[in-house]
Amino acid sequence: MYENFEINTIDLNKKYHTVWDFGCSYTNYRWLTWSDMITLNGQAQTVNKSSYPGSGIKHVYNQLRHVVHNHEFTSDDLVLVNLPSLTRWDILTAYPEATD
Repeated sequence: MYENFEINTIDLNKKYHTVWDFGCSYTNYRWLTWSDMITLNGQAQTVNKSSYPGSGIKHVYNQLRHVVHNHEFTSDDLVLVNLPSLTRWDILTAYPEATD
């Protein structure tokens, strides 16, 4: 179902159909992040950000699991994952916008 690949086989000059990113504030924040820098030059038709500041590893895992379950990845997709520190906890709140 999935092919094994190494990071050096990712072609950052390729025009990807969809780029997916998963992570914490290192991946999605008010200023540019490494994920933004990869997609800035129009290397993707669509960018789906599933990253949120303050996210812990459980949130990243659940977001990734949800997309894998509901989307068929192809060789024209690029999936970027930044795992936060294992010491970061996910806490559910009634006001998700409070994390901004």
